[in-house]
Amino acid sequence: MSPYADPVHDPTWRWWKNSRKAQHYYFYLASNKLSKGGFYVEAYDYRKHYDANINDPLPSVIYLDKSSSYEFIVYLTVSNGKPSVEYDINQVWMATHVSSPQYILVNLERKEIVHRGSLMYKVTVKDREYYAKQSLSGENLVVLTVTIKGGALLKVYVGCPPGNRLAFDISYTLQYSTQKNNIYFDCIEPNIEIPCFYYEIPFYPFFLIQDMVTGKSDRFWGKYTFKVIGGGPYTESNIRMFSEEEILMYNSLNYSSKYAAIWDIVNAKSSEIISTEDGYRIFSGDSFGIQWICQKNSPCSDIPADGLKGPEYFLVIEVSNRGIDTSTYCDYRLEFLIHLHGLPLNPYRGLMFMLVHGCSLLWLGYIKHLSAPSITSCHSPFIYLVLLCPSEPS
Repeated sequence: MSPYADPVHDPTWRWWKNSRKAQHYYFYLASNKLSKGGFYVEAYDYRKHYDANINDPLPSVIYLDKSSSYEFIVYLTVSNGKPSVEYDINQVWMATHVSSPQYILVNLERKEIVHRGSLMYKVTVKDREYYAKQSLSGENLVVLTVTIKGGALLKVYVGCPPGNRLAFDISYTLQYSTQKNNIYFDCIEPNIEIPCFYYEIPFYPFFLIQDMVTGKSDRFWGKYTFKVIGGGPYTESNIRMFSEEEILMYNSLNYSSKYAAIWDIVNAKSSEIISTEDGYRIFSGDSFGIQWICQKNSPCSDIPADGLKGPEYFLVIEVSNRGIDTSTYCDYRLEFLIHLHGLPLNPYRGLMFMLVHGCSLLWLGYIKHLSAPSITSCHSPFIYLVLLCPSEPS
């Protein structure tokens, strides 16, 4: 599954788009029992039902994450439609029973519609933040029941809802970074599957919580750590995953004396930085800027140029809220790639790169000068300049 959020923030959008584009191909596979997974969904007939109708019945199951709630309305009438029979509206009340009241709270808000002889109850089922741990999506859920007197039964699961995932919001990241920096440099050879960022420009990442069941997406505002856990120059095939010791050296504040950091925070005061015991900085969902620094002992500090292209490097990023986020019951961990280009050359490499390419141009100019019909003076400036160039690049 792609770690990047699709442009419309709907996790099923890519499937729908690809199915519409190649519908005849997928229909052929399904007709010959070759469909991946053994089933086929006709994209033209696929619809989503985001807004519940007022007359829809109660769902049989609801899922509550930390501090989340679910609301519905119950409409009661105290008249049987016969004018000769009257009922006292104050004799009709609705009550609920919760199997484990320490986990959830059920609030009933009563509204009387006297001229219609009716009652309307707004029912709110809310998590009470009693669940004391983080879990993976759909695991270790606590099952409760809410009984509405009269026969209705609602099953409630407390914990991390199934289908929830953390995704890198590449669309808004690019939009915000461009607005913040007033500039954006894409790679010379862009790849639509892997976002590309320029080394000198601060990087402002944003993330989404996506519900893979309903397609709903919301901004992630929780706390998390940001680590570079792998990387390699120029191509994805050169990527290697770092060891635990290397991850600490390249990301932890506790190893700042090693001069191996890959990144730092833009305009951050030391008094404002919060970190874990291992020295990993803790961020929140608010925007923050990352400045790429590639110190001398980091893996991206001495990347040679590839022809006339500047150095490039692929980074494997890990974002996790495990053990530090109190806004959700979900234990999220996300890995994704970014392509970094325009890295600075090592000073020695930069000098040699300039000399070798500069001398190559001068040599071509000198050859052209010799081939000219005019007589070449021994005081030609090309001769003096060529003598300054190294015979073989080292």
